[in-house]
Amino acid sequence: AAAPVQLGGLPQKSPSFASKELAASVAATVGSIPLGAPASHDEVVSLQRSLEAAEKDRDNYLTQLHDLRRELQELQQMKPSQSPLSGLTVLVDMDNTVVDWDAMFIKRYCVETRATIEEGDALRDLVRKRSHFEIEQNFPSELHDSILHVIAQPGFYSSLECLPGAVDALKEMVALGIDVKLVTAPHPVCPGSCASEKYDFLLTTFGSEWIDRMIITRDKTHVTGAILVDDKPAVTGTNRNPSWTHVLFNQPYNAHVTGRTRMGSWADWESTLCNALGLEEPQR
Repeated sequence: AAAPVQLGGLPQKSPSFASKELAASVAATVGSIPLGAPASHDEVVSLQRSLEAAEKDRDNYLTQLHDLRRELQELQQMKPSQSPLSGLTVLVDMDNTVVDWDAMFIKRYCVETRATIEEGDALRDLVRKRSHFEIEQNFPSELHDSILHVIAQPGFYSSLECLPGAVDALKEMVALGIDVKLVTAPHPVCPGSCASEKYDFLLTTFGSEWIDRMIITRDKTHVTGAILVDDKPAVTGTNRNPSWTHVLFNQPYNAHVTGRTRMGSWADWESTLCNALGLEEPQR
């Protein structure tokens, strides 16, 4: 016979084997009592002990069975199932898609201009509801220099904070076998420091294992992938037929764009991306 398998805290004897032993013990005790004859005190005590042992054995194994089921459930939760997107490359923009670029600009511009609370509220309202993608295009021309000065300040890009759920979603995608690439364009007013600080941000937020997942380029049309998640209304470049499907990450300045799949939050990443490619969403 095959040797009993140990899993977790399961003892060497299986529940069925132990039950057979106890059943034999009980049968032996009962069999020793002549039919029709009154049982002696010792015989009754022996039978009671056998029954108590059987009940204790049953309870122990039921407890162990419960523990084993719980361990199995935990292991299944630790190992993600496959996704219809597994094996595909998903390109993800950073500014106002993964990180809250607007929040950093509002914070620094208020400090730079020594804005009052009322002025800060007005700035926040203007930025958060703006109609133009490029931030300076939403302000009078005489303010453009001061706006670009704030964007070029040291630490602007390394101090950005992530949008809700973005980090967990991207890490989950990688765990599911999706090849995630962070594809970001350096700002033209400070391309060198912007690129360097974005790497600093990546190391701090995602860790060194994500370094090879960063692609910095001013032309995303030449980067190969199945999907590009980006807040920019129109992602253009010298390649007129990029390989990816553009999924818009919702922002006020892209609200006018029609005919594209949209992502409202990172909590919906899988259903949104599956929908963009016509794939059936898995039931989790």
